[in-house]
Amino acid sequence: MEWTQKAIKKGDVIAYSNLGYFYSHGIGVPIDFKKSVEYYQIAANQGVAEAYQNLGVAYLNGKGVPKNTQKALDMMKKAIDGGSQTAIYNLGNIYSSIGKNEEAILWLRKAAELNLVFAQADLAGKLAESAKTEAEKQEAKQWLEKALAQNEPYAYAAAGVLYSEKNNVFPINEKKAYEYYMKAAELGEEQAQTLLALWYWEGRYVPKDEIKAVEWFERAANNGEIKAARKLIEIYEQGSKNIPKNKARKQYWESKLTVIE
Repeated sequence: MEWTQKAIKKGDVIAYSNLGYFYSHGIGVPIDFKKSVEYYQIAANQGVAEAYQNLGVAYLNGKGVPKNTQKALDMMKKAIDGGSQTAIYNLGNIYSSIGKNEEAILWLRKAAELNLVFAQADLAGKLAESAKTEAEKQEAKQWLEKALAQNEPYAYAAAGVLYSEKNNVFPINEKKAYEYYMKAAELGEEQAQTLLALWYWEGRYVPKDEIKAVEWFERAANNGEIKAARKLIEIYEQGSKNIPKNKARKQYWESKLTVIE
């Protein structure tokens, strides 16, 4: 943080983008999405591609600015014009979120070909949803293999989803899905931690274990996973067979949720 402030004083415009990232992720400062957007905008006005990319994410999620998908698309395209590879991946995800699957696959493939592991994993998932021909099914398998070869937690989590939810390529295999979720969760991947917690809570594949489920929900929530925090609020409000009602814990997670939402 100190070095970033010094860089800003020296006129380093990229430092403004870095400072925006610190405020959006609570690194060395309290999370403040409005401040993060202000710093991203300063950097973007100076042509910093990653600042445009981060602004696109802010508009997509409504963090610090009103949610606006069209502005998110516009910002990502400006970031791509400026050379941001991450924006190529995010553009694909935006198209996916609004149901434009052909455009989503096009941009995710571009990012996957740049060896971006998140894009490779998401492309495998997108193809698995729509694959009809044998060539499309093989492509989905190949991209998942490439993603998993990078030993990235997100790829393991994506593989868990593909083997636990019905799709056109990967058969349901709860043993394999559980192993992938556990591998990702132990490496700190918050979505996998949440899904693993749900399996323990519901007794899917593993014996029902509410205490272990809450442990994983709390790990996920501490990593910023909103769904996990909401589930904890529900659990501590209602109580269960093995988890008593706990007003203090409920209020604690409510306060945390206001920060991460």
